Amino acid sequence: MKQYIFRLYILPIIWVFSVSPVFSQDVEAIKDSLVHALTEAKNIDTRLEVLTNLSDLTSGQKDPKYSNMLWKEAIAAGNNSAASAAMIRLLVNKLDNKEPDSLAYYAEQARVHLKAPANQAIPTYYEMIAEARKLQGTDSEVCKQLAETTMNKIKNSDSKTDKYEKMKNIYIIICCIDRMNQIEDNNDNNHSQALYYAQDMLAIAQSVPFETGGFLFVQQALMICCKSYSQDSKEYVDYTLQQLNVHEKFLKLPSIQKRPYYSQRVRIRTYAVLATAKILTQQERDEYFEKVKELLRIYPSQALTPPAAYYQATIGLGYYYIKGDYARALQQTDTLLKYNTYPLLAIRYKKSRADLLYKTGNYKDAYPEYVEASELADSLSREETQNKYLDLQTLYEVNETKLKNAELQQHNQLLILAACIIVLLLLASWGCYNYYVRRKMQKLNTKIQESEAVKSAFLHSMCHEIRTPLNIISGFSTTILLTEPDEEEKESLGAEIERQTLLLTKMLDDILEVSNLDASNDTLPIENTDIHAECKQAIHKFSSLYGDREWVLDTAHMETLIQTNRNYFNQLIDNLLSNAAKFSQPGACTTLSYIMDEKAKLIRFSVTDTGIGIPEEKHKWVFGRFTKLDDFTQGAGLGLYICRLIVKRMDGKIYIDKTYKQGTRVVFEIPVSK
Repeated sequence: MKQYIFRLYILPIIWVFSVSPVFSQDVEAIKDSLVHALTEAKNIDTRLEVLTNLSDLTSGQKDPKYSNMLWKEAIAAGNNSAASAAMIRLLVNKLDNKEPDSLAYYAEQARVHLKAPANQAIPTYYEMIAEARKLQGTDSEVCKQLAETTMNKIKNSDSKTDKYEKMKNIYIIICCIDRMNQIEDNNDNNHSQALYYAQDMLAIAQSVPFETGGFLFVQQALMICCKSYSQDSKEYVDYTLQQLNVHEKFLKLPSIQKRPYYSQRVRIRTYAVLATAKILTQQERDEYFEKVKELLRIYPSQALTPPAAYYQATIGLGYYYIKGDYARALQQTDTLLKYNTYPLLAIRYKKSRADLLYKTGNYKDAYPEYVEASELADSLSREETQNKYLDLQTLYEVNETKLKNAELQQHNQLLILAACIIVLLLLASWGCYNYYVRRKMQKLNTKIQESEAVKSAFLHSMCHEIRTPLNIISGFSTTILLTEPDEEEKESLGAEIERQTLLLTKMLDDILEVSNLDASNDTLPIENTDIHAECKQAIHKFSSLYGDREWVLDTAHMETLIQTNRNYFNQLIDNLLSNAAKFSQPGACTTLSYIMDEKAKLIRFSVTDTGIGIPEEKHKWVFGRFTKLDDFTQGAGLGLYICRLIVKRMDGKIYIDKTYKQGTRVVFEIPVSK
């Protein structure tokens, strides 16, 4: 179920009609030959056939010259099949080039000039894809309203409603569900709901004429169903096989068999997926892999990631690994490293190579391969850090130059003013002004020095905080790879790697969150939130993470609903509980409580721990950026600072209770309603 997250609104238009050069021959030579054949064509049928091939061959170009010619001549000749092929190319071109007005124009032309049912199927499909893409970046509320409106359309429609329009509405609902799923992280519920709609869409698509546009909807529905499952599941393989059968059926249509430059990428991709499907038998995987190799030999330029040898090695690595033929899998890594130009992929391939050498018992060669991969990863990390440092240094130097120029300009102005004052014999006024300027310059210099100190401290802290978990992760990973620890040690090492990864991720998330909160003053979106449930979940989470301590939720309120931002509320509670855990010892007790203040129309939360406490003179200081009571404690010093920013955005306040002396009690108040 967790594999459901996918991007329906940015799925590429179905591979069925994505066309690129097919053969290994020179494309320009083929094009020139076709253009010559067009000039020699004696009848309209020959011209339409040649124009169709030219349209297929040049479909990736921005100017759909031959598709336009094909459209005009096919309409004039009354050839609906050629006109449909041209219209598909034109609509794909306008969709890919993000020309909504042109797409709407051609969709209307299709409805006017094409024969039924192509005049409904083809324009409706591409309008459906265009509307789905508009959902990218929209918020949950917009998607929810659109889904409800579209559902009402379907419920209120009668049996005479156009089937293509109904499939379009179903697809929009699926896209809305997917978008809300991404925002709200509610995978399980949305999975079954979206799959239900996808299967409904598939049933309708299978009931409409296949050749005249129905195949577009069938392929799209099967793609959604397939993407709804994990690649290791039987359902995923079943839907993939259905996609393959539909595409093979489409390629056998008489009108498609006349088009030698039609894309083979769907076939290659589908066979590649099946060749690495673990639930199939080895004999079935062998047959599918042989089919992949055959298609890549015939259509090398159709490889999804050219050149063909590289793509075949990509599939071959997974195929031979599942088969257990580690020697052949090892050969594939050689090919991948030969053609690969991306350092990150090189790291992955080298680690795969080290793993395969280890599995074949070649420990001597496996170790240097892994070391080389680790060194390359470290090098990239250092290079990235160095580049960021250089960028910061460049920005600082630019700002420093601007400041010096401003100071120089200001100084010149002061000289002119001083000369005027001397001329006017206002020496006293000049002296006062000069004194004022010096004070101002001193303040500016002080601010510059403070800024430099903060920058240096931040860079030093980040280098240390990032390097520490990375070293632990690298060291423990090497230990697991190169030794044979027992299960208890392996679990312990894995748990520590996971903990360090979470610490590193949280640190980077905190930095990004500070940037986001600092950069925006917009009102936070709010929703009905059961704070009791959220607090209870947070206590359960930390009880699992820190089982050696006591975590208590102390409140008389149950199922308390308030209007607030759920994500930031949870982040606020998590940061405070995490801070309490960081500065308390095993056996300590941390209490989360809240109380409603009906008179003040606010709700007051407190997190109380029995840890080391915070000196009273630092009660306000700890809410600053990059502040840490203990420099040797892990973290970037942003937890309480983020809490302060969140509470401020919620129109509330946060402080430390001075009356509590057995540890630390952090209190924050947020209004229940404005």
